Amino acid sequence: MSNKIIICAIIIIICIMGIGIGIYAQFFYVNSNEDKFMLGLGEEAEKKETRKELELNFENIFQNSVKIVQVPDKTNKKDETKEIIYTDTDFVAEKAGYYDIDINIPKININSETIEKVNNNITSLYTELAKEILLQQEQHNIIYNVDYEGYINQNILSLVIKATIKQDKDVQRTIIKTYNYEINENKELTLQEIIEIKNLNENAIQNEITQKIEEYNKENLSLNILGYEGHVRDVESEMYEIENAENFFLGEEGFLYIVYSYGNKEETNLIDIIVI
Repeated sequence: MSNKIIICAIIIIICIMGIGIGIYAQFFYVNSNEDKFMLGLGEEAEKKETRKELELNFENIFQNSVKIVQVPDKTNKKDETKEIIYTDTDFVAEKAGYYDIDINIPKININSETIEKVNNNITSLYTELAKEILLQQEQHNIIYNVDYEGYINQNILSLVIKATIKQDKDVQRTIIKTYNYEINENKELTLQEIIEIKNLNENAIQNEITQKIEEYNKENLSLNILGYEGHVRDVESEMYEIENAENFFLGEEGFLYIVYSYGNKEETNLIDIIVI
């Protein structure tokens, strides 16, 4: 048998195998880590599905607690009797026709000047508005809620706080603020630093952000065409560049959340969530 015939036979066999794998993947494949034949495709598909579920479930994560995803090397707690993140102020007040307040203000329990400044910022940021509402003279029906969730991924502490404000018949405004702290090095972290620590590909993440924002924008443009109000994003804005990211955190299973909360600067409750 000549070499040409052998080569042609090999090519035909490879093509038949490729077609077979394609048909299997398209019609019969079920995500499973036991499926060695798919060479990791199942794991990647499962991870992608998990990321999608986490994005959709973002609004439900706020339980005013802290989840230890990975135990830190050390904690250096300021008060050993309390959790590393705990509810420092739990305040509820209601006056019909005036206000309905339910706020849970967290405190990071680490003995550090850096953390002390963070805690002071959190307290002033979320309690001052409550005081203003309580002292208001004019009748405005204001609803003000604050909730949080904390995560410890080994030596990275992440805290995400959600505040919602609604006055009379105005649109509810949602404000998201995050804090990320490296316990061993005693410093706040940027998104780029977290990406480096997690050994992630910065270019791949930037592409993911761009793609997701374009998808979110396309969905809202479609709503506008149908006559519904949809937030139009400037997909070319520098706010979507990694170095300009303001809100992000490491959450469940160590997934990286990047949060674009437009209510931080506008009267809206719109939030774009990207889970990596």
